[in-house]
Amino acid sequence: MLRPIPELPFDPGKPFHPLVLCHLAQMHGFLELAGRGLASHLNALSKTSIAEWVANEQDDKIREVLDAASRSQVTPLIGKHAPYSRVLGKSIEIAIEDLANEIIRDHKSPVSHLNNISAGALLIVAWESTAISHSKDPLWEFLRHCRNAAAHGGAFDFHKGEPKNLAAWSGLCITNSLQGTPLFSPPATSSFIGAGDVLVLLYDIEHKFL
Repeated sequence: MLRPIPELPFDPGKPFHPLVLCHLAQMHGFLELAGRGLASHLNALSKTSIAEWVANEQDDKIREVLDAASRSQVTPLIGKHAPYSRVLGKSIEIAIEDLANEIIRDHKSPVSHLNNISAGALLIVAWESTAISHSKDPLWEFLRHCRNAAAHGGAFDFHKGEPKNLAAWSGLCITNSLQGTPLFSPPATSSFIGAGDVLVLLYDIEHKFL
């Protein structure tokens, strides 16, 4: 059996597996687009400029990426995603190369929102897709409040005396004192939860309840 996350082998027969796969594909798709944008940028430079850039880079990992990108060819896409619009009566063409270059040109904005959008969406869909199994167990309550935070701009937003029930998981507890604080925040090490915690939380819920 293939295991995209070896230490968290989600069961393909249970609800979270396809959701997690889509989430991971989205995250890595962002990185692949960034790679295409970087390659396009390097292709516009002279070999001398590239060599100087690589030589002057102090971060070993960035230098390794620049060096590899300068020597690699961008492979053709297997296909292009063109979402169909019933309103327009046609598919909407996506300029992939422009998208890739935009991510490289202004990467801070999309990166800063990536956790809220992708990991937050995973929390929302995971909660909605398991309605039949919900209970007042602290683990479900923890997911519920994280889901609500993701759906309210990425910050905890309590109403009507919430939390009314214990919402706890792996040493973390959600209380009213978190009102207005972000669910995810940089750096991840000081955030209430990290994007990786979403995967661990769903895996724990799957094993206990699904």
